[in-house]
Amino acid sequence: MIKTLWHSLRWSLFPYYSQRRLNRSLLESARTLRNEAYGLDRRIEATRYLKLRERDSDTFESNVIISKAQRLAIEVPTADTKPSWWDNDSDDNMPSDATSQWLSEIGRTGVSKMIKEERRRDIEWWVKILTPLLATLITLLSLVIALISVSKK
Repeated sequence: MIKTLWHSLRWSLFPYYSQRRLNRSLLESARTLRNEAYGLDRRIEATRYLKLRERDSDTFESNVIISKAQRLAIEVPTADTKPSWWDNDSDDNMPSDATSQWLSEIGRTGVSKMIKEERRRDIEWWVKILTPLLATLITLLSLVIALISVSKK
């Protein structure tokens, strides 16, 4: 029962757990394949496969971070404004609409910092609002208790 509870809790707390785990295992197997490949052709093929797996993993992580930023209404800089934040798979002879873009490591770090700052601001706002309200509520409750104790005497 505890194991079942943990599995259901894990999926609700960590919705991308299974995909990240799959990405890690695919990357590890691709690295192993590349390191154990004999012959130039197999090594080149294994290296291409590894790069494809790395790109898929980076694209997935980029999409996760972008969706978190969108849920918090954070505007993610585009490739035009911050080109160092973005990677793509374009070649010189490819049309621009056939390429895909994802956040680079620098971009993922930058957007993650923006998300942390926004969450910190949200928490600070709630603390600024709730602290005076709780102080007022405690004061009123203590006043009511004092009035009740005085009225009974």
